[in-house]
Amino acid sequence: LHYPLRRQRQMCIRDRFKAKKEEVVSPTYNIVQYYTINKNINIAHYDLYRIKRIKELDNIGIFNQEYLFLNIIEWPDLIKKKHKDRIEILLKHTKTHDLRKANVKYFGRFKKK
Repeated sequence: LHYPLRRQRQMCIRDRFKAKKEEVVSPTYNIVQYYTINKNINIAHYDLYRIKRIKELDNIGIFNQEYLFLNIIEWPDLIKKKHKDRIEILLKHTKTHDLRKANVKYFGRFKKK
């Protein structure tokens, strides 16, 4: 999830994925937060803003748990080798700054045929 302002990224995630009886908070200080949407959908919400080296990503389980969760990753630029099956969302301000434009790209099994 690429977006210039932290608060708006948080609001986007909060609005799109209402966690079941859980408050959706920023994972900035914990780096990752887990949410249960229903019995079939669990989210791992990563905020990589404070990660400075790729090696640190191994310590938080981002790669070895990727098939267990729907992963939402803020500040994903540190990850050089992207997963082949992914959806990238780039949010930008519009000219009026009260609206956002979403550019969505699909890869791998999510790619539209």
